[in-house]
Amino acid sequence: MNLILKQIIKLFIQYDPEGLISLGAPIDEYDSEAHFLFESLDKDSEYRFQSFLEYWKDQFGGYQSKDAAGKLRKILEGARRYFKNG
Repeated sequence: MNLILKQIIKLFIQYDPEGLISLGAPIDEYDSEAHFLFESLDKDSEYRFQSFLEYWKDQFGGYQSKDAAGKLRKILEGARRYFKNG
């Protein structure tokens, strides 16, 4: 598995945007979202964030946690740093 992808997965586990892992969901709960984000890292950052938020809403039916959008932005910023520093 790619090192950057591993770091992105760790960010999802750390921030747990919807609080699902803290409720007992499996540790790989956000793996598909991490892969989606990883695959879009070479695109324009604002497009990437909007595209990622749309994907998130499709996956979860909107935000289930009141602070999910802020946590997602932190995950995206962290992922961008990992991608940039390669």
